[in-house]
Amino acid sequence: MGDEHGYIWQAREIAAGRLVGRGPLWPPGYGFFLAFPIFVSNNLDCFNQHPYLLAQLLQVLLWIACGLIFSSIANETLSSCRSRLMAIGLFLMYPTTIAYSHYFWPEIPHLAFFLAALWIVIKKPPTLVWSICLGASLAMTVLMKLVYLPISFILMLFPIVRSYKQRCIGHKVSAVFAFLTFFLLLAPVCYLNYHTHGKYMVADSSVFNAWVGLNDKELSDWNPNEIVGKEYNEFMRAASSHNERNNIYIDKIKLYISENGVMHTLYSQMSRQYYRLFNYRTYFINLLPRYPFYNKYLHWALRLVDGFIWAAILFGLGIGFTVTITKSKSLLSITWIHLFVIIIIYNIVLYTVLHIKTRYIIAFFPMLCIISALGWENLVIRIRQPWQNAAECQSYGVIVVGMLISFGLLYLGFHEILILN
Repeated sequence: MGDEHGYIWQAREIAAGRLVGRGPLWPPGYGFFLAFPIFVSNNLDCFNQHPYLLAQLLQVLLWIACGLIFSSIANETLSSCRSRLMAIGLFLMYPTTIAYSHYFWPEIPHLAFFLAALWIVIKKPPTLVWSICLGASLAMTVLMKLVYLPISFILMLFPIVRSYKQRCIGHKVSAVFAFLTFFLLLAPVCYLNYHTHGKYMVADSSVFNAWVGLNDKELSDWNPNEIVGKEYNEFMRAASSHNERNNIYIDKIKLYISENGVMHTLYSQMSRQYYRLFNYRTYFINLLPRYPFYNKYLHWALRLVDGFIWAAILFGLGIGFTVTITKSKSLLSITWIHLFVIIIIYNIVLYTVLHIKTRYIIAFFPMLCIISALGWENLVIRIRQPWQNAAECQSYGVIVVGMLISFGLLYLGFHEILILN
């Protein structure tokens, strides 16, 4: 559904030998990723009845790889066995993310490449080979989805920040090679887009997504009043070139903000965007009745498990976020956990304006699981150890503030149930 049709069309064209893109709004990586298994399937009789099965199997393997990489990251960054097991359990057992390995969106390949880059930064020394692998992984991440382009720069620079006091030249050299690899892999796409659309870019959907984000008034991305298709058609008809369309829509966005006011626009966005982002009703949940194996008991069992795990993630997230923030002493003493919080904040700020689908949360789902597990760990410790001094009393205050944030997140995620809608 939706973008799936466009990705499959692009992949089939590439598999047939015609190098095409979907246009300037989408990075070309996922179409090429799908083209390989579709090409193989087209040349094997055993896949005649199921031409996309091999592509789904490849994504399932990538999902398994995501689980293995995430387990390694959790073991490295979390201090207690209990929090590690909980983070890994939340990540692996959430039905929605498992289901996305069967859908034709770039979320799972994007997540795999990003986790690979994160694993390299956290686990591997700054050697030439690993620096090149880091740059390549981040380039593939951006070619799948553009959303982590700024985060890619942070990941390549993060070892330098952490080793600032050590004056380690190895980390600086590592960053240089990572940047070179990153830019060399993206350069052909940027060059092609310059000659096709008049702009050096991997893709550019920010203006269009901002306009849709400002105008989509629904609290759920599963609704009969979907406006993306209509807005896309109007966007494409607005002018003959991508740059002209962007300029027209930048003016429309400025006019929208000037008519409504900056503060009112911001309030309006924040009062609905996060309902969509944290909504428990994902594509998987909404599509369950349409599956050929549909059974009402299985449906409600999966829905219950999915909702329970999502509620556990949201509740621990508020506490873990508060605990992490209050333990920060300086920018030069940040840990990997702080990096995960930065990535979460980046996504939350980004989607204050940009159009939201519930699947977008998969890009930072691993960070949610780790911070949530950290929150649960701290909550258990505080419950088991009554305070005996001022410092411990203060830590209880942090937990209470975190729980208030957690209840707010739970309301965002489950408001449809709470208001009996």
